[in-house]
Amino acid sequence: MKTKIRLLTLSLFLAVITIANAQDCESLRAKAQQLDTQRQQQDTGEAHFQYGLFLTSLIVAQNNCIDSSVLYEFQSAYAIAADKGHARAGARLALTNYYGLLNKPMRYKRAYEVSEVMISKMVRAGLDSDFDEYGWMNATILLDLAERMDKDIKTDEYTLAVFKLVENFEPEPKKPDAPNSEDRIRYDLSAVKKEAYLNGSYGMEPDYDKALTYAGYNDWGSFYSTYVYLQEENKLGEDRPNNALELFMAMHYIKQMVFRTATRDYAVKILNKHVNTFTSSSDFETTLASNSKKWVEWNSRSFADYDSNSQMFEAIKSSRFIEDKTGLSGWKFLPKSEKNQLFATAISEDSEVMESEKRFSIFKAMELNDETRSYYWMAKAYQNGQGVYSDMDKAIQYYNKAINSGNYADEARMGLAKIYDDEEGYQDWNKAFTLYAALKSSDKFPKAIKEWAEMTYMGLGGANVNRAAAKEAFEKCANLGNKECAENLWIAQLMENQLETLEKPEFTLTPMSRIGKVINLEDSGMEFTYDVKVNPNNEEHTVELMVYKDDNYPSIFYRNYSPSSGPIKESDQYTAKVFPSYRGYRDFGFLSIAYKFNDDARFLNQVPMAVYYLPKKE
Repeated sequence: MKTKIRLLTLSLFLAVITIANAQDCESLRAKAQQLDTQRQQQDTGEAHFQYGLFLTSLIVAQNNCIDSSVLYEFQSAYAIAADKGHARAGARLALTNYYGLLNKPMRYKRAYEVSEVMISKMVRAGLDSDFDEYGWMNATILLDLAERMDKDIKTDEYTLAVFKLVENFEPEPKKPDAPNSEDRIRYDLSAVKKEAYLNGSYGMEPDYDKALTYAGYNDWGSFYSTYVYLQEENKLGEDRPNNALELFMAMHYIKQMVFRTATRDYAVKILNKHVNTFTSSSDFETTLASNSKKWVEWNSRSFADYDSNSQMFEAIKSSRFIEDKTGLSGWKFLPKSEKNQLFATAISEDSEVMESEKRFSIFKAMELNDETRSYYWMAKAYQNGQGVYSDMDKAIQYYNKAINSGNYADEARMGLAKIYDDEEGYQDWNKAFTLYAALKSSDKFPKAIKEWAEMTYMGLGGANVNRAAAKEAFEKCANLGNKECAENLWIAQLMENQLETLEKPEFTLTPMSRIGKVINLEDSGMEFTYDVKVNPNNEEHTVELMVYKDDNYPSIFYRNYSPSSGPIKESDQYTAKVFPSYRGYRDFGFLSIAYKFNDDARFLNQVPMAVYYLPKKE
């Protein structure tokens, strides 16, 4: 399975210092040297911070004017400044580790430790403007990570005291030139408060009105999810939204939420329950206006997306997520030739020939008239949300009906296999493998052959490891025109060889990790180690290794990766580490390594590998 995904990129927390094109590397180096000299002479928190801030601006600019090992001195500069009580440096150092900024891995323990030290310093010094401007960020990080650091957040007096610092604190609006991470930490502060009042964390008494208020500060979807939880747990009290507002909230949430979740299922149920309650726009508006003030305020942000209450009502009535129970009217009495023509148009891949809602109404009418060839197309509609709301349970139901009916049975097996293979919350690789195995002998489904081969090669989904059979299957589907199979076969063949020592005039590189084994990424990521020996004749030069993504070759996907090795002047080891992207993922690809010699970056080495990250256990 090689699902095209987007790498999870983290918003940089730095405001990029604009560097005029006229400035060359020499002036930037002179500026860096000036700030470095000042911090050594003055030895103040501000001087160390300004040096670190300048280095981070150069990392963002990516102008390659200064050695990367020097650029990453920003961490030690921030750490020294923070140790001297510099609040801004402490906040930025914690944010870097908390969010994994600047190509650094997320280091929760370090973020927690920095935040703990900064809060203690500020409390001892007396809370002042430093806390209002920066210290609250450390408090937010500390509270969010308290549970992960094996602390009991319900009874820990320390975290309770920290929560009291931010309980009634609201950060100032973000400044125009502030880094993007300030938006994220504001969101996280609201999330911390929501959890405190929703679950009684940090020794707080539950307050569901406050929980809803903070849930909606940054994200109306979070507000609605919290509302649904409280509604189903019967914790809302007597003041609840009436049918009109509940109907509107359900429609608005469905409109925002593309993927199926338990909250979205609830919203679909409410939409279909109340959609016929109101026969006119005026009836809807009158009922909507009778909600209490707090419910109107909580939903004011979502109301703003509509020009009027009547427009809300029209959006509700026209929602494609309303269940169609009847199908196309009069289908039973149409001539067979006309039915066949309509069916052929409905299954056409040309999206222009018929709207998805009408396509679904045809399939529904066929199903109601016991035409079993509709089952597969009903399943696809529910799986992809085409003409009807997305519902994986119904998609599974109709795929199974199609398999049992014999109409489009193999196509249904393929569709069902992809649900069990890819869909979060439904992943069951054992079921997926069984379905792929039933299709692998057919040339009609090269994708099924590929997935069967991957699982067989890695021993996943209950498959016995059989690399010879897997490679034969890769070759078969490659001959059917599947490019990914050709790439996987190539990588599998390369994995049978051992990586040799690479000799360059400047250095030698010896792989210390063994290739050929399938790697389970798990949460801790994957490591690959090299032994590096620099030619002693190059005493004035350094070598630097780094993880590199080469778009010309199939690369394994990863969320984040380790920083570069820094300058290697003699002999050392470099461990490249990458962190997995998401659960339920497997792939064949390369981990690519590049090197810099005297600031000249060059491609160096590719490590062929097969990796997987098991689906989340429900």
